[in-house]
Parts: sequence; C-alpha cells; structure tokens
Amino acid sequence: MSKAIARAIYFTDWEIGETESWFSRMSEQGMHLKSLNRRSAIFDTGDGEKYRYRICLGKRGAYNSLPEAFGEYAEMGWELVCEHGTRFVYRSLEASNAREIYGSDKLEQWLSKNSWKERIWTNLILLAAAMLFIYAFFWRKYPILILVESRSNAQILLFVGILQTYYLGLKGLFQVKKLRKALSDGTEINHKKSWEKLLQRRKICSVLCSLVVVIFFAATTYYLVRHSAKTIPSNFVDSRVIRLSEIEDNAALVHREGREYRGIDWSNYTSGNWSPFAPTILRIVERGVIPGRNWETVGPHTESSMEYQPHYEFDLYRLSAVWLAKLLFRDLLDWSVGDATLSYFRYSTSYAPEKIAPNEVFDHPEFDKLFVREETVVPEMHIFAMKGSNVVRVKYIGEENLETVLEEISKLFERLMS
Repeated sequence: MSKAIARAIYFTDWEIGETESWFSRMSEQGMHLKSLNRRSAIFDTGDGEKYRYRICLGKRGAYNSLPEAFGEYAEMGWELVCEHGTRFVYRSLEASNAREIYGSDKLEQWLSKNSWKERIWTNLILLAAAMLFIYAFFWRKYPILILVESRSNAQILLFVGILQTYYLGLKGLFQVKKLRKALSDGTEINHKKSWEKLLQRRKICSVLCSLVVVIFFAATTYYLVRHSAKTIPSNFVDSRVIRLSEIEDNAALVHREGREYRGIDWSNYTSGNWSPFAPTILRIVERGVIPGRNWETVGPHTESSMEYQPHYEFDLYRLSAVWLAKLLFRDLLDWSVGDATLSYFRYSTSYAPEKIAPNEVFDHPEFDKLFVREETVVPEMHIFAMKGSNVVRVKYIGEENLETVLEEISKLFERLMS
C-alpha cells in the first residue's frame, strides 16, 4: 500500500527546468508526484521508476481547455498528474520516449499574455504594503522610539517578511522577463537542469529564517514574562537602575502605597522589555514618603504643612549601536517638546552651572548628550542623558538638587560601561 509523503517545494514558478528535474529524481527514489499545493508537493511512495515531467502553464481553472481534454497529450504518451493554479504537470516513462509536448513558442506566448501582467500587479500591491509600513515606522513622529518598543516586534517581523516577499516578487519579474527573451530567441527549456546546489541553498536559508523567527518570538516572550510589570520591593537590587532611595539617601524613606490593580502597585513598580534594536529596556516608578518630614518648597502643589512625598520615574534604554542611541535621544527630545504638558529646553555646549535656568541649554562633561529641564514653580526636574549606546530618562519630583541626580546617572553609566 502506497503512502503519501509531503515535501516542501523550494523552486519558484519560473524555475521550470529545475522543478521538472527534481520531480524526475524523486521518481527514481520511488516517490511519484500525486498533487501540488502552494508550498509543497505530495508524493505517493512506490517502486523507483524513471519518469519525465513537464510543467505546462495555462489560465487558472482552464483544465477543460487544455489539449488533455481532447486526448492529444494522452495519445503522445503523456499523463496529466495534477494541476495547481496556472501549473499543469504531465509525466511519461522515460523508456517510452514520448514525443515532446510543450514547445518554447507556447510557453513564451503564455508568459507574454498572463504571467508578466500578473506579476506587475502583485509587485505593485506588495510595494504599496511595504510603503505603508515604512510610513508607519519612519515617516511618523519618533520612529526610533516606536521601533525600540517591544509592542512593535511583531510588526517589525511582518515588515521584514513583506520586504522579503517584495524582493522575491521583483526578482521573479526580471527572471520572467529574462525567460521570455530566451524563449523568443528560440532557446528551449532545459528539462534536466541542475537543481541540487539551489535546493541546498534554499533549505539553509529557510532553516535560518525559521530560527530567526523562533528566537525573535522566544526572546520577546521571555522578556515580557520575565520582566512584566510587578510591584517593586524595597530590597530590589539591579546594577542597571537607579532607585529613589539612592537619590534621597534617607533611611526613613518608605514606599507610599498607591492604586493597585491585578496585584500590582502602579505607584511603585518595575517592568522590562526587549527589542532587537534595544536589548535592554527597563522602567521604574516609585512614590515615596519620609515620615516626620514636610516639604520645604512652597508652591501650587506643595506646602510646608504637607508631608514630604517624592516621586520618581526612571527609564533605561541600552541600544544595539551608538548611532541608534543618538537617534533615540533626538526622538525623546522631540517627544518631550511635542507631547509633554510643559515645553522642554535644549542643551548647550558649556559646563553645567550650579543652578540651571529654565531656558538655559548646556552640556555636561560626564555625558555624550544631556538635556535638563527644571521647573520654577514646583520641585520637579526632567533629565535625558546619553553615554555610549545607553540612554536614560529621569523624572524626579523632590527637593534633592540636580547635581545629586546627575551624579547617580554618572555612576550608572560607569557600571553599565565597565
């Protein structure tokens, strides 16, 4: 009893000679073609017999219009094995010496009338899809910020898949054009064309692509599970982060409990993400309180009679390359100018003074790039710092001075780059 076995097809529609030669080799090994689908061929197992295969191209669903319907090919010794889309596969025993059925003139005529037009439309559609993704990632605001976020990983993979499909389609368009020219010049299809090296190369590429996809999603899943949002404990230690306790440097500091949802205190939590562009993305949010201490700063939201409750947000991006860090830093500044409630200000080329005016821009000797905005009406500061391929964002509401926060960021960069 024969057994059906499926094998992936690594040859394209225009690689007719390679496909026919492969089918013939499979028949010698006792695997005889039974049917085709988009990605694979189904073989029946049996005794090894040498068959010749011919792939004829025709209009989709045009079985009744083929010469087979009138018995012409059958009389010449050819059997219709199967059809899929525009491909109709015939075979005959090599020992029968059946007369050739499909000349270059018919194939060239079919390619001129059908395949060329279909491939143009297919490539235009794929190009439109690729342009939509390019717009989504590169022509919108903050493209690098979007790319490094883990939620875009699946979209990135899909985008790469569309680009690959478009490349193969474009390559096919030129290959069909080349085939048409060869046929019009009277060159016949080589039905015994070598396919072994091409098949090996395609298999290796397929395995590598599959591994990339598996590793991509495994890494994303791992980071989302391992570094999903969770309440940050007071004894949490990670050399890649800065804690509120390091800035306040007060043993009496404790967490102020906030809104809890699904077991997470969203006033005191940590989370992490992963992206091929930023292998490490960490976030910390903390709201603290120092019992017995009141605010010294008097403003719209702080009074001397109010208990001192500092607030802290920390984001770390460790990028894959320095040039990505520079682009991300620019995006973060653009985001802060475009989407922050209060406008930010740019950095300068002078050393940081002891106190920074709201509209002063500056550089700092410890960082490659630095941006600081200090509010004048509330004890609040926003900092973006970059060194090497590391970018840090800090939002701090409290009464510690800027130099203290910058010193902690400098220590962090030393740890990250040591």
